[in-house]
Parts: sequence; C-alpha cells; structure tokens
Amino acid sequence: MNGIACVVCGTRSDEPIYANDGSSSLTSGARIVRVPTIVRVCRTCAHIQTEPLVNIDAYYDVEYNANLESDTADDLYMVRGQRSVYRSEHQAAVALDKLALAPGARLLDYGAAKAATPRRMLQARPDLKLAVFDVSDNTGHTGRNS
Repeated sequence: MNGIACVVCGTRSDEPIYANDGSSSLTSGARIVRVPTIVRVCRTCAHIQTEPLVNIDAYYDVEYNANLESDTADDLYMVRGQRSVYRSEHQAAVALDKLALAPGARLLDYGAAKAATPRRMLQARPDLKLAVFDVSDNTGHTGRNS
C-alpha cells in the first residue's frame, strides 16, 4: 500500500481523493502555489491531510506568506449575522475551547508568522504565557519573534 499514515490515528491511506501535478493548487489562505498536491482521507477517523511537501523549508521561506502585508491583515472566515469573523479569531476560539488550558498555561507557537492567533488567544485569556517563533527568513515578515 502506498500513501501515508494518518497523523491522527496512524491508519495508512492509499487512494487519494485529489491529486495535482504541481501546475497550481489553491491554499486555505486563497493563494495559488505551484507544488504537487495529494489529498487523502483516513478511512478510520476521517481526518483529511496532504502529503508532506518535498522541500518544506523552501515553501515556508518563499511561498508561504500568511497575510504578511500588514500586522492586521487576516482572512475572512465567515459572516455570522452582521458580524465578520476572521480566521485568527476562529482559530483562537477553537483552540481555547478544545485545549481546556489550565490558568497560567504556557504555550509555544512554532511557525507563528505574525502570531495573529496567539494574540487573539491572549486577548481572551490574559493569564496565558505565550511564546511565538516564526521559522521563515522571509524579509517581508512583520511578526514578532520571542
């Protein structure tokens, strides 16, 4: 069986549900990247994942620009009633809900870019101790390293 092991439960998945030769793929941040993309669904736990990038260091260093235009740039995630909910707000809410962090918990966001999600978490939970580190050498980076 080819494929990869599910990062959640370890079941090997062989048949992709989507494959692209690298001509172009759309990221979750609505950007076109030119890397081969293979998507698989785990038959055991239904986790959806892509295969690891061949040169992940170069991708994050050059291709991945998570809203680096400004410190406040963020992706619109949804509109709830009349209110816009942005990606970092949604991610922070999900993390805080699912992690059930103890008061004063210490967190590390490795690969934080400009740390939008951890900053949102800190707004909701000022007791948290956050450390952020961005792995990119991208000169357009506007985030904060700790």
